[in-house]
Amino acid sequence: MDVKKGIYLKIVYISFIFLIYSISAYIGEIEVDADPPVIQILTPANETLHGENVIIKTNITDNKGVKNCWIEYNNNTYYFDCKEALINLINETNYIYIVAEDIAGNVNKELLVLYKDTILPKIISYGYYPDNNTLINNPYFFWIETQDNYGIKYVIFEINENKILLEYNNAIYNVSVNITQENNYINWLVCDYSNLCTNLSFYFKVIIPQAPQITLQINPKKLEPSETVEIIYSIKNFQEANLTIIDPKGKEYKYSLNESGVILFKNTNTIGIYNVTIIAKNYNYISEKKDYFEVIKLAFINVIGQKYASGELLIYKEEKIYIRSYFEYETKLKVEVGTYDLYIEAFNKTLKALFTDVEVKDKHDIVLDKEIKQKEITYFIKPTFWYKYVSLRLSYSELQNNFSTDISKIIYVYKCADYDYIKDRCNSVWIPLKFEIDPKNKEIIYNSSTLSAFKITLREDVCLFKLIYPKFLIVKKLPIEFNVTIINEYCKKPFNISLLNVEEYNLSKNNFYIDIGSNETVSIKISKIEDYKIELKIENYTFPIYIISAEGKVLEKENIIINPYYISIILRKNESTKKCFSIINIGPERTLQIESKYINESSIIRSGEKREYCIEVFGERIGIYQDSILLKIDHNLINIPVSIVVLPNKDSDIEIYIKDVVKKGEYQEGQIYIMTSKKTINIVICYSIINENNKKLTEKCKIIYPEMEIQGYKIVIYNIKEKMEQIGKYKLEVIAKVGTEYLYSYKIFEVVGEEKETKKSDIIAIIFIIVISVLLLMLIRRRILTASEL
Repeated sequence: MDVKKGIYLKIVYISFIFLIYSISAYIGEIEVDADPPVIQILTPANETLHGENVIIKTNITDNKGVKNCWIEYNNNTYYFDCKEALINLINETNYIYIVAEDIAGNVNKELLVLYKDTILPKIISYGYYPDNNTLINNPYFFWIETQDNYGIKYVIFEINENKILLEYNNAIYNVSVNITQENNYINWLVCDYSNLCTNLSFYFKVIIPQAPQITLQINPKKLEPSETVEIIYSIKNFQEANLTIIDPKGKEYKYSLNESGVILFKNTNTIGIYNVTIIAKNYNYISEKKDYFEVIKLAFINVIGQKYASGELLIYKEEKIYIRSYFEYETKLKVEVGTYDLYIEAFNKTLKALFTDVEVKDKHDIVLDKEIKQKEITYFIKPTFWYKYVSLRLSYSELQNNFSTDISKIIYVYKCADYDYIKDRCNSVWIPLKFEIDPKNKEIIYNSSTLSAFKITLREDVCLFKLIYPKFLIVKKLPIEFNVTIINEYCKKPFNISLLNVEEYNLSKNNFYIDIGSNETVSIKISKIEDYKIELKIENYTFPIYIISAEGKVLEKENIIINPYYISIILRKNESTKKCFSIINIGPERTLQIESKYINESSIIRSGEKREYCIEVFGERIGIYQDSILLKIDHNLINIPVSIVVLPNKDSDIEIYIKDVVKKGEYQEGQIYIMTSKKTINIVICYSIINENNKKLTEKCKIIYPEMEIQGYKIVIYNIKEKMEQIGKYKLEVIAKVGTEYLYSYKIFEVVGEEKETKKSDIIAIIFIIVISVLLLMLIRRRILTASEL
């Protein structure tokens, strides 16, 4: 056994020596490398001028192999593939070091000095044909000549917010357009490859002929001989204009006209009609306006009233009111010679006179000797309504609520000539007043310097009525019956009632006609309703009746009132604000549930109950955000949209909204928001995605024109969408040019996979373990074979 054991130990020793020998054979000899990599810069040449973006191409070699390549620039390190790298030049003079490291750790670097182009592209000359401020002659040609050290990237021609992108054409660009309006805004925008832009703006005017517009007014239309007539005129869109007056004998009087003016014509000795004509010319357009005035012989009417008689005198000729004025006791009026109907209304409620076919030749006296009772509605205003010694403001809003007609057209106001304060009565006549009507506040305004009592009288030829009816109907089931009452004080006529948005209904009376001279109540029965609102139609007036519920079905909008249905919030960045809305239940008891990131509540809202909810918003980042509040009322859903606009705190700002984490093979998508209060016609946006080695994977630029404006800020939204194929961390850089200002921002995001990427060191460790395992298996196998042989 000892012999065998010794033999076994020798075999183990020999196997160990063999293992060491095998390992050394696998590893081989280690050779020392002292030569650094060789760096050759192919492009660009040293100390040359460039635009903002420069591509550096290199040829880097090493006898044993290159390990890493990077660029040291502006205190930053950017790794690249040892062949090509894209650099954004920041300074006017840029010192760039290209560095390479081989497998043995030897490092070499080369210096590259580049100068950045900061010179804007130049507009050498521009022009157009046909010329400015001439008669329209389409098409129009606009051209521009440009110059830049490294070439023009794009040119945009804009006319009245319509933009045309012109293709690369060396230095001269031209465009042909049709013009449709007189004043035109022209803008040229020229940009080079360094994203430096120059613009040229001017206004281009063309003459578009239009027909002249003439207004003509003559005062007075009728006058006595030797009186002066006033001719007022105005003319638009004309080159020349003339006015001609032809008297009854055919004699012409001509005047050359300006844009507007007044002509005082005094040659009115001849009785008859004078024709007035204006003719205006504008290029090939001619317009004409005609009118006339009449010189007549006038006479006098003297109206003499009884004691306390005062009122209004209306003189009719050919069924038209010729004169309408107030009179008291005795009034003298000048009228044309002829035959008239005189209609006199005296406002003491006891006097009314009518004279027909009154022939007026020279002087005519009329004595009011006829009496007739006048129908009117009178409201007395007690002294407590006065505004002492200053003015009288009488509210008639309550009166208006009682009548269907606009009573501001039929109101008369009177003042007592002798008011007895002790007995509270008027001892004299009621004098009619000239007053003003304020329809907005429903007030009668009368400036008074003395105290007195006043009264208001309403008079109209048609019937005035007051309607009593239900404005809301709570309907549990159909049919439903309700009453309508009509109140009228002083007139009678047949009256028709009808209903809108109702299919089946009937009245308590068969003929549907009512005598409205006395108070009357009718019963209306409805069997079928088409809508949530019906309208009661009487004469030419409609009165709405709102239905709370119908046919046993709950109507959402009529039972739950939400104010507002749409919530809009505008605030500044880093500012908070609160917006409230209310929920009112005018129907039966309901279950209410609110779900949103602002509010989360579930409760019962009873009939007639009102709730108020407030949401508070903080403006963390600028932009437009859409949200919503979901209301669940019983089993019905109501969605309240919430719109939040966050404005910047300065003139211009930029925000980037993208995903923080993206899976490999998916799209990184989002928006770039730019808001500015500056007057700019376009915004240039450039974005690029840069990997961990500071290599640009993509770069895109676009000119965007603001399409919306809120609170004086123009808003541009740029959508981005890029597919990410490699795992790692990336930076999205955004540069925007707003007018002459540059905005910069960036966002870091990460691309991940389902499994982590295996590192190079992990691969080496795995290979080493596999080699050792194979050698150990070989050793064990030899040991087993040796033992079996023994």
